[in-house]
Amino acid sequence: MTTTGLARGWNDATTYARTFGRLCDGTIDPLLDEVEPSGGRLLDVGTGPGRLPLAAAGRGWDVTAVDPEAQMLAIASETAPATTCIEAALPDLPFDDGSFEAVVAGYVVNHLRDPRAGVAEMVRVLRPGGDLAVTIWPSEPTAMNAMWAEVVERAGVERPASTATPARDDFARTEDGLTQLLAGAGLEAETHVVAWDFEMDADLLWTGVEAGIAAIGGTYLAQDDRRRSAMRTAYREIVDARFGTAPLRLASRALLGRGTRR
Repeated sequence: MTTTGLARGWNDATTYARTFGRLCDGTIDPLLDEVEPSGGRLLDVGTGPGRLPLAAAGRGWDVTAVDPEAQMLAIASETAPATTCIEAALPDLPFDDGSFEAVVAGYVVNHLRDPRAGVAEMVRVLRPGGDLAVTIWPSEPTAMNAMWAEVVERAGVERPASTATPARDDFARTEDGLTQLLAGAGLEAETHVVAWDFEMDADLLWTGVEAGIAAIGGTYLAQDDRRRSAMRTAYREIVDARFGTAPLRLASRALLGRGTRR
């Protein structure tokens, strides 16, 4: 799932879809569970490779998906051919007020420069009584975060300057923080934790890093050749020690917030 203002590697839609995009798949069904019963029009904001629209269509939704990246929309159109795919991004959605019975956004709100404006825009296109469901990564490090932190430390490299949401516009990446963000947009809101195990071939995941995807990919691209080699070596040492020849298996968790428009 994508949005604007991300590192250049996120524009490598094919690699994202095969690597880090698979991490996001762990919350597709929980997101859709929050907007049941299905039926009517559903908007997927920041659709990425389109796997959520495919699942939503299978539940009976008439799905529209938006994403700011044309390459990502091309993949989404192939993945979910019944979906209407439109190039657009928060906080400016090209839809009338109250156009959708449900709106979902997987891992979009946590990337927005102005989260409140983004949520307000999703609420605008949601009909009264309709449901909004979003996922974000929590502030507490996950197992994958911890692995990347160990790679950076072992390789002796520095992370580039953060391009995170300005503090004045940010919100607490906690259950209460996400609930308050949604409630501030006029929703009857609640948030809970979703947990799952993420599995992937270690070499395949590393191709996402080399493409510059996610914060670790941005860190990798910011290094010279010697330091990139040190990061690759550190990653391989960590993976070999923990998983041997087996695929990576990392405990993952996210915050899932839902709200009903009053």
